Amino acid sequence: MSFSKFAKQRKVEQENREFKEEWTEKYAFILPQSSTKPMCLICTETVAIIKSGNVKRYYESKHSYFERQYPQNTEVRTAKLAKLKSAYQATNSLFVRSTSMQERVNEASLRVTWGLGKHKNTFSDSEVVKECMTEVTEALLEGKEKQEMSEKIKQIPLSNSTTTRRTELIAKDLVTQLTDDIKNAECISLAVDESTDRTDNAQLSVFVRYYSEAKGTFCDDILGLKTLHGHTRGEDIYEAIMQMLNEMGIDLKTVVYIATDGAPAMIGREKGAVQRLKEHHPDLLSYHCIIHQSVLCVNFGKEYSDVMETIMNYLRASSALQHRLLCAFLTEVNAIYDDILLVTTRGRYVVCVQVFSSSSCVCVAAYE
Repeated sequence: MSFSKFAKQRKVEQENREFKEEWTEKYAFILPQSSTKPMCLICTETVAIIKSGNVKRYYESKHSYFERQYPQNTEVRTAKLAKLKSAYQATNSLFVRSTSMQERVNEASLRVTWGLGKHKNTFSDSEVVKECMTEVTEALLEGKEKQEMSEKIKQIPLSNSTTTRRTELIAKDLVTQLTDDIKNAECISLAVDESTDRTDNAQLSVFVRYYSEAKGTFCDDILGLKTLHGHTRGEDIYEAIMQMLNEMGIDLKTVVYIATDGAPAMIGREKGAVQRLKEHHPDLLSYHCIIHQSVLCVNFGKEYSDVMETIMNYLRASSALQHRLLCAFLTEVNAIYDDILLVTTRGRYVVCVQVFSSSSCVCVAAYE
């Protein structure tokens, strides 16, 4: 009967073997950092176990000539080993420096992508940024410093496709950070609104507000944007909200209140999205969105609407001169905006945007 299967297997990593410094002088071996295998300075090969017998056997079988050319305890041998060790350290530092440089150029690429995203520039503008950096280097630097900086700039990946991938990575990271913050928050609130873009696609926007323990303050951010295909009924909005919460791993019970407009699809007593959410979360509070309330507060009626429509059409459509004078006036009084941002007609509604300054106010309204 064989007892080999019952034999205890040897675990070398548990023997706590220690590399001895004299092995460098005797056998030309060193132990690299973050490694458990001794390495030969002569051929840069390694042995499996930190053991004097293994190191000695490898040295005598592979490099017996080294012993004859550089005898033990001689200055020639010491100088040769020092030269081999310095060559290895130089090669290793070059590798570390190359890795560090690669990390830096990747970071530079991400920073440029982040800046373009903040200013809503196209991905192709990254190549223009790289060209501008090169021109600045040519103008400000000289000699070796200019050459080194130019070489570093050339290594930064800023093509159109690279910037696209960088943007996707940043977006994914931001979503991950947002999800982690929300999961750590004890409670959150939502603001939901549905609108149709110029291509007649219905878009559901969901914003979230929560307290971030890491930042020590309340944070507002967009939770997600869903396209509603087909109908925009209460059940469609409800399913879109629940899908968004489930994808991010957010429990509906953590939602304290939700703010919406007064549309039947949102606050309908039977089939509204809020009512459906309350079926699963009875303690959920619902409020009318303050922005939509302000719109309702400026419902002037026909008498004032005629005046507003006449003025706005005169400023934006009928008289280019008056429009230019209005823009000059807003710039002169240091208004927040230097123009009326939006004038649009949808059915019976005329919508204008407020323009404030410390000394003036351009009237804005949304009315029937």
